[in-house]
Amino acid sequence: MIMMAALVAVVGLVVLRRKIVKPSGPQDSYEIESARLTVIQFDVAELPVIRNLLGPETAAEILAGLASKTRALEALAVPPSIGLNSVTLSFSAMDGADTARHLIESMALLSEGVDVAGATFNCTVRPTILADASDATKPANPRTPSENRNLGEEDSPAFRMELLRGLQAGLAKGEVTLAYQPKLDLRSGIICSAEALLRWAHPGGQQVNIGDLVTLCEQTGTIRELTRWTAAKAIADNEKFLAAGHGLLIFINVSGSLLADVGFADDLLELLSQTPARIGIEITETAVIADPEAAISNLDRFAKAGIAIAIDDFGAGLASLEYLQRLPASELKIDRAFIAELSISHRNPLITRATIDLAHALDMRVTAEGVDDELSMALLRIMGCDLAQGYLISRPLDPLKFVDFLQNFEANADTKKVTKAGR
Repeated sequence: MIMMAALVAVVGLVVLRRKIVKPSGPQDSYEIESARLTVIQFDVAELPVIRNLLGPETAAEILAGLASKTRALEALAVPPSIGLNSVTLSFSAMDGADTARHLIESMALLSEGVDVAGATFNCTVRPTILADASDATKPANPRTPSENRNLGEEDSPAFRMELLRGLQAGLAKGEVTLAYQPKLDLRSGIICSAEALLRWAHPGGQQVNIGDLVTLCEQTGTIRELTRWTAAKAIADNEKFLAAGHGLLIFINVSGSLLADVGFADDLLELLSQTPARIGIEITETAVIADPEAAISNLDRFAKAGIAIAIDDFGAGLASLEYLQRLPASELKIDRAFIAELSISHRNPLITRATIDLAHALDMRVTAEGVDDELSMALLRIMGCDLAQGYLISRPLDPLKFVDFLQNFEANADTKKVTKAGR
């Protein structure tokens, strides 16, 4: 809201004293009258990357789709102008309030998804007020970036486009699922939470690198729908875990590119307000640095709503103490790179112990990722680590196998208690 208010204030200063009025005749015929004209350029942040990854044709179709949406705006004075990475709109406006309304309506339309070749793109649109209306309304001459490098099949725009199209179809067909990796409470010995991890059973048997796929979705503006699907699926699965008698906290991974997105925050809060299932979010330590104020504002909303926040892969980035102190996080996850050599390195135990003490000083619990052997587990207990996650406890499991794991784990824990009591 603060950013929108600032935009509205700027718009009021850049209204030009003339007006273009739509006639009752042909759509492309307009009459200019003495009044006011506001010209706004809407840049699409992901388009340079989309053009490089998916090809110039896809980028052009996204811009054409966005421009087509804006023709529904009644105050549009001339047809939208399409630039290399932008759509420019000219509005007739009587005053600053009128212009502000046009800006808000335009942002709402342009923030909607655009369907291109079977894939939906939700891009980030940033408005810029143009003072020179005569130049702003001239169509830009798009320039196609050089693509002289040799592309392998998996680096080609066609391959990436097919991957996105297949992913979105797979979400609808049930090919995409979540697997759950449990976290063990090192003090109580119980499984108290788990991380939800994306899995895609590609119909062609193709091995898909999930990390690369998520990066592609982040770069092309398709990550929001994937994350919303993940949240909804994790909620549905956790409701089944709860019905089976396992009240767990399930964490989903949220891309840093979404943390400053108020619309995404609203959607997630709405989803979680309708379920008894407990859901938390994991973010990387560098996730909110690009737009810290907006991101932390949304994270504060999550925390106030009772959503647990974990800082993932701690130690892999360059987070400052001030940054950590500002995040409303309740859990810190030490990157697996430190845990993997915990029993053979001289420095890693020192770093791990210092990290645990730091997190506890900030009232955060600590999870060690990548715990794969008994010696590392024993060292972590001595250091005061709270939770462990890794192959020693369990690999990621599909929902049915995860429930079986929980039941067997609890049964074995009860047997151990009975055995100790009988000694």
